[in-house]
Amino acid sequence: MNKPTNTIKAVERVIDILDCFTLEKSELGISEISRLTGMYKSTAFRIVQTLINRGVLVQNPESKKFMLGFKVFELGAVASANIEIRKVARPLMEELGNRTRETINLSIEHLGERVCIEMVESKEAVRNFVQVGMRGPLHVGATGKVLLAFLPPEQLGQIVQKVDESVDREKLLTQLSEIRDKHYSVSHEERVVGATAVSAPVKDHSGRVVAALTVSGPSMRFPDDRVNELINEVKECALKISKRLGYAGDF
Repeated sequence: MNKPTNTIKAVERVIDILDCFTLEKSELGISEISRLTGMYKSTAFRIVQTLINRGVLVQNPESKKFMLGFKVFELGAVASANIEIRKVARPLMEELGNRTRETINLSIEHLGERVCIEMVESKEAVRNFVQVGMRGPLHVGATGKVLLAFLPPEQLGQIVQKVDESVDREKLLTQLSEIRDKHYSVSHEERVVGATAVSAPVKDHSGRVVAALTVSGPSMRFPDDRVNELINEVKECALKISKRLGYAGDF
């Protein structure tokens, strides 16, 4: 007799299909969905047709491929509206953007990745490109490392063990320890060639790190003396956001 579970296979399959769509792959055919999910094409096709009927997916009449529909946008808008941190952080991010004239972004950890949930674009002609919804690994770049450094030890360890073999895990763990001590991270051309970023943690009322606040831009505008100034700016802004979320401590 099979043991009962708390999951519904059909729902898991729906989510697996939705997870296939990314900023880089916004349109997918049945063959691609089948390959990415491991489902039979017939199974994937039936689920996709159901999602189309409910407005979750739509089909491009020219390419015949499928993409996320307006229903997903509606649900995303509801989710965004309920993210207190985004509403609290936005005005302070705009102030930081006005002072630094660089790109400001707010990211969270989700399913072992960093996800940008808010962004203030730089006013400079040459600027760092960041898009809301953009995902990336936690072990690369200032933003990801701040989020990774403050995860519960067990979760942190699991993620570090899964990083690419080319990554020096001991060096990474040392960096994460330093980030926890200093409450900031600086990266030079780790994720994007020619870009530098400075990031600091945002904490909630319980002291848990719920986001990373980051300023980024072309490395040519980030000499050492300015990086030191930006460290103070970003930490101060992150602390202000944290205070508005009920955090009573300091860092």
